[in-house]
Amino acid sequence: MTFDLATLMAVGVLTTAVAGALTITAWVADRDVRALLWWAAGYFAIAFGIACLLVSNLTPGSALNLVGLTLLALGPALTWTGARLLVDLRPLPIAIAAGPLAALVAAVAQPLGPAPILLATQFATNDVYLALTVMALWRYLRGLSSMIPLIAFISLHAAVFAIGFVEALLNLLPQRGLIGFQVLFSVVHFEQLLFAMGSSIFLVALVRERSELRHKAAASIDLLTGLATRRAFMEKAQQALAIRGDATPLTLLMFDLDHFKSVNDSYGHATGDQVLQTFAQVARSRLRANDVIGRLGGEEFAVIMPGTSARTAGHIANRIRRAFAEIPLAIGGRSMRTTVSGGIAAAEAGMTLEQLLSTADAALYRAKGKGRNRIELAERGDGGHDDTSVVIRVA
Repeated sequence: MTFDLATLMAVGVLTTAVAGALTITAWVADRDVRALLWWAAGYFAIAFGIACLLVSNLTPGSALNLVGLTLLALGPALTWTGARLLVDLRPLPIAIAAGPLAALVAAVAQPLGPAPILLATQFATNDVYLALTVMALWRYLRGLSSMIPLIAFISLHAAVFAIGFVEALLNLLPQRGLIGFQVLFSVVHFEQLLFAMGSSIFLVALVRERSELRHKAAASIDLLTGLATRRAFMEKAQQALAIRGDATPLTLLMFDLDHFKSVNDSYGHATGDQVLQTFAQVARSRLRANDVIGRLGGEEFAVIMPGTSARTAGHIANRIRRAFAEIPLAIGGRSMRTTVSGGIAAAEAGMTLEQLLSTADAALYRAKGKGRNRIELAERGDGGHDDTSVVIRVA
């Protein structure tokens, strides 16, 4: 079986350009993902680079050879930049230009210096960018299922250039014209087709998967405080209650900021937001890793504490209350202090989450009625659950 080298290169140009077009189409559907534009530019640079080499071989002495080699080094640099943007890292212009410049210098100097070394330089720059791309994706997106096949295609592409690097050092590659089938590096003509289509397909899949996870995270995280939303908290609390054994304690805390409406009315909603954020930071810093805190709405918060007795929860709640009361907020050149009240309920056998919340809520409003800035533990009969045995109050 024989292959026409020029035909393979022409197909490579077309395939890589189609990969760029597919990536552009994905960007049109989600214009916030600028990484797709850089990645598409990388595909187009490679496509034009291959085309320049193909044409220059038909036109001896053409400067298109230099342009083609430079573009083939620019493509991976743009791909790497796209990967950096995809993981929220900024572009590095100097690093982007370094590889193409090295490839251009090597191409210009090729008649003047050792050809194997200069040709190997061009392949080495590609491998460096491809390796950096893999590192960026692996470090930040390793949990996404589309990341593994994308990295596989990039790694395969890097392996082919590594073969070219070795064969260049061994002076096995032709120093002019196209790379023929007498060397292993010739597989690049076939592998380029696989790389272009495979990497573009899984890149688009990766971007969509990441967007879906971010949307899901946004739905489960309160944007103002960074705590769980009401829905997310209720789901996690229900899970914790469901897996609790009868002998395993579980406690729910309810917090409500004191006189919060007057803070909003007197100082504005921006100040109110600051108060909410401050409480969230104080509470989160004093809870344990397995405690789950969420904002139920407005100025009301809840914490589910697996494996924690009501008495222990009371001590933790009081630490949060005292720390919050001691933090001065600078408002209009003045210092203002705010407080919080809390209610605590311990889960019992057969207790539903709604009953647990109702019990803690009753204790919370008893704390409000007794002067605020205090924590109350549930009494017998709170929330309509007659078997609650905790009767300790924590002032």
